[in-house]
Amino acid sequence: AKKYYILDGFVSDHVSLLMSQSKLYLYLSIFESDRKRKLAMYNKRIELLAPLLTQLNKSVYEAFHKQISYELGEIYIALLDLKLDKFRNRPSNTSIDHLINKSNIIV
Repeated sequence: AKKYYILDGFVSDHVSLLMSQSKLYLYLSIFESDRKRKLAMYNKRIELLAPLLTQLNKSVYEAFHKQISYELGEIYIALLDLKLDKFRNRPSNTSIDHLINKSNIIV
């Protein structure tokens, strides 16, 4: 469907397809227990949605722009939560500076 509903000409359909695909990764990540795979799914969602913010005209597609921005914000918060869970569950002998730097990169 993404091959037919390209961004140039079928903007609404293309954006809806990408947002639906992002939701599928979200629902799939709920059942995933492996943290690395869950991180990969969140990163895939970012890869799908982030380019749309630069490709869409903000004044023409304001609703889509807001919707995508909100969705990306939720994704980044979920990524931060996953990283902070690793920080909270760290062994006592692990260096804290390395984990703080990795979490700050996400923020």
